Amino acid sequence: MDPLAEKTVKDFRKKFSDLQHNRENVSAPLLSDNELIILALALTEDEVSNSRLQNMVEIHPSDLTKLLKRMCKDDLLIGSGFGRGTTYRINRDFSGSIDMSGSYDACNSDQDNVISMIKACCGHQWLSAEEIALKIGRPVKEIRTVIGNMVKDGVLNTEAADENDSLLRYKLQEVPNKVPSKVPSKVPSKVPSKSEEKILKLLFANPSMTRQDLMEQTNLSDGGVKKILNRLKKLGWLERIGSDKTGHWVVTYKFE
Repeated sequence: MDPLAEKTVKDFRKKFSDLQHNRENVSAPLLSDNELIILALALTEDEVSNSRLQNMVEIHPSDLTKLLKRMCKDDLLIGSGFGRGTTYRINRDFSGSIDMSGSYDACNSDQDNVISMIKACCGHQWLSAEEIALKIGRPVKEIRTVIGNMVKDGVLNTEAADENDSLLRYKLQEVPNKVPSKVPSKVPSKVPSKSEEKILKLLFANPSMTRQDLMEQTNLSDGGVKKILNRLKKLGWLERIGSDKTGHWVVTYKFE
């Protein structure tokens, strides 16, 4: 049994036990465990059917049908439909002296788990409400309600704008990757230009060359040589060891 339903059974057992002590006819029997299980499932799943309950109670299907009819007669349940298609929901007016608020709170807290399971199912595929309900083992009616709220909150996308819910499929809203609003117009190249490569080779052959020497060898201005040297150092292809007067260059670029 669902952990939530087990907790609700325990709550119901105590509540009906308390009610029994307040009855005028104290000899009247308390609700059986089967009846408590049926009421708990009807509350946590909104509605139940004979086939659903057959896996939860240990009585013959025909006896289960009789029990459900008796619970309807006692105003514990309200039946809808006919024959095998009959569903049952809890009669929330069957006794004003029974406070079921704790069970309602449990249902509300359980909704977070349902939402998490729906997100997991719809993360990478389109699924209908019926398919989701089957995967996570929850009633379709409950899933439709939760899905509706998730669509309104922008958590789920719908595949088709059809008014017939049975044709709608759902998928988790994809969060777009953040793209920088400003993309640099010039991205530094990882291949040196001809002038850069020439300076690198000159400094590799003679690490003691000055900017003046480079100007003479490359026919570049002092500003041009300075700009290239700064770029090469920034790229990690060139290092200056020591002072401008007594230091030397170390070329770290790997020539092809």
